[in-house]
Amino acid sequence: MKGLIVAIVCTIAFTGQVSFANSEAEWEDLIPADQLAEELGQEGITTERDEGANRLYPIPMPFPRPYPYPAPLLRCFASNLQGQMFHAHGYDVYLTQRLALNRCYRQSRVCISRGCRYY
Repeated sequence: MKGLIVAIVCTIAFTGQVSFANSEAEWEDLIPADQLAEELGQEGITTERDEGANRLYPIPMPFPRPYPYPAPLLRCFASNLQGQMFHAHGYDVYLTQRLALNRCYRQSRVCISRGCRYY
């Protein structure tokens, strides 16, 4: 019940009674709508929406952003002094090379980067 009363009060407060004229003198100062339209002419009545509707051509849509294609897959290699080869797969050169070196470092202390190949 309280919610209903609050809703009614808020509705009246936001969209409530608006008095344009408080006395007879103020009513005389108001201009009728027909007279106001004649004084303004067509220029005062147009809106942005009307101007947009009178265009001869439609507004072109922006180009869609290109789909980001995935980078080619890499295979990077690293080896230790004993000649064992370690490899890793990935899309980023630096991260994939680092993964291959980390796999090598798990087995030995000295590792050498042997490069990467796209495939």
